Amino acid sequence: MAQPHVCCLTCNIVNFSYLCPRFEHPITFSITHLMQKIYFFFLLTLLSCTANGDAQSKLDAAQTKKMLQNDRSVQLVDLRTPVEIQQTGKIEGALTINFNDPAFQAQIARLDKTRPVLLYCAAGGRSGRASTQLVNMGFQKVYDYAGGMNDWKAKGQKTTP
Repeated sequence: MAQPHVCCLTCNIVNFSYLCPRFEHPITFSITHLMQKIYFFFLLTLLSCTANGDAQSKLDAAQTKKMLQNDRSVQLVDLRTPVEIQQTGKIEGALTINFNDPAFQAQIARLDKTRPVLLYCAAGGRSGRASTQLVNMGFQKVYDYAGGMNDWKAKGQKTTP
């Protein structure tokens, strides 16, 4: 069993020592050292979670329109079903890749991973899920028009059949 003892009165570092049951040699560690390792692991985890922060961004209608006007390299992808597109039209220049199609992954894989991809659907649910998939597939810049076609139409933006 570990026996705690204070290293010194000025630093209040608590050390634990116990006898290794297998090799019968003393093992000592300090709470401070342990906390430093936990902090480092937490920081490393936090940084790894935010490392793709630039790879995936949510856009509103104004940002989407501005991006489409200013950057001709953007690959605009409509993730809705053919029936949905027939009912409301689509944003001019959009590729149609049905998120619900079993061949979705294969169709998305044909896009250029080095060029920005802007995804949209009806209201943002499918585009949110798809943007995560694209980042995991290695796409460098993925944008999610979170409002989707419902927001686009509500803002009075034009569509094509």
